[in-house]
Amino acid sequence: MNAYAGPVWSIVLAGRRVEFPATIDTIRAGLSGERASAFDEAVDRTPAKHLLHLLVDFALPERPRRRTRRRSPGCAPGTSPE
Repeated sequence: MNAYAGPVWSIVLAGRRVEFPATIDTIRAGLSGERASAFDEAVDRTPAKHLLHLLVDFALPERPRRRTRRRSPGCAPGTSPE
C-alpha cells in the first residue's frame, strides 16, 4: 500500500526506499501554485525523451539547498585567512 492514489514510482535514495506519484496529474496536485505553474511550463517544453527526469525532479520533495561557506578572496580551498 502507498500514500498516493494511483500509480507510484519507487526508487532508493540515500539507502531508503522513496515512493512518489507516477502521473502528471498527481505530481501537479502535490505542488504549490508557483511550483505547479513552473511544472506545467516545463512539461510543455521538455522533449519526451527527457520527461521522466523532469517528472522525478518535480515529484520528489524539495531538498534544502546546501549552504556553502564563503572564502576570503585569495584563499585557497581548504584554508582560512589568519
